[in-house]
Amino acid sequence: MPVPLSGTTKIGTAAAYLGGEDRLEIFAISVDGALYHGKQDTAAPTGWTALLQIAGDLLFAQVAVAAMSDGSTEAVAVSTGGQLHQISREPDTGDWLIDEIELPVRGAVEQYTSYTLQLGIADRAQLPAPGADITVYSDAPVRLEINGRTCFLDAATPWHGLAGQDGQLTIGMEAQTLSAPSLSVWTSIMPADDRILIEPSGAVRAQLAALDDAGATLLAAISARSDRTTYSTGQLVQGDANRKPELASWASQAVRKVMSLAGAP
Repeated sequence: MPVPLSGTTKIGTAAAYLGGEDRLEIFAISVDGALYHGKQDTAAPTGWTALLQIAGDLLFAQVAVAAMSDGSTEAVAVSTGGQLHQISREPDTGDWLIDEIELPVRGAVEQYTSYTLQLGIADRAQLPAPGADITVYSDAPVRLEINGRTCFLDAATPWHGLAGQDGQLTIGMEAQTLSAPSLSVWTSIMPADDRILIEPSGAVRAQLAALDDAGATLLAAISARSDRTTYSTGQLVQGDANRKPELASWASQAVRKVMSLAGAP
């Protein structure tokens, strides 16, 4: 059921975040599709400011909020017409900026290559630790999806949050190349100076380094493919001309040599 928030405006969906002065702020979509912004106000009778409508010429269906690396917050909203919009605030004037985000042609299937890490946090009794404090560090600038929310990390900006109710933390990292920035993780059940080092590409590099000289592992490898309209899996090495044992053996040894030069995973 929609609930009243700051007056008679009825809200259908909302996304909350911690804004300036440690006050809770909210982007809210009313039941008739209008997008509003409000924040906590201890002086107001309802505890909130009056809701300010944003982009009055558009109607919206969904909204989500992401924290940026510079400490600012931006929202992404889907209009009732299916368009995606980025919503941010101009720092000098405080005006809201609405920009449409162009999306690929609908119906096309695009391959998205990424590393996905599933971390399970357990207490000293080896039981899941729901709500455990977690900090994720990266020495290099990187964009991550942590528990479904986009965040930006660098050497001066770690991510801090809580494990889910199952004690899990899911991290996604887009992968354009084999290499990926190293991450380190601290949890509240660890000593303050300890870190767990995570190499997102470690398992892949270890598998490449373990190719056998005969090429059998390479010939048996499975790959995912997309031609923008369909998605399928199949053998990594395609075509009878390419599946010759001597070619697979040469390729496997070449890959192992390259991986040895790159260093152990």
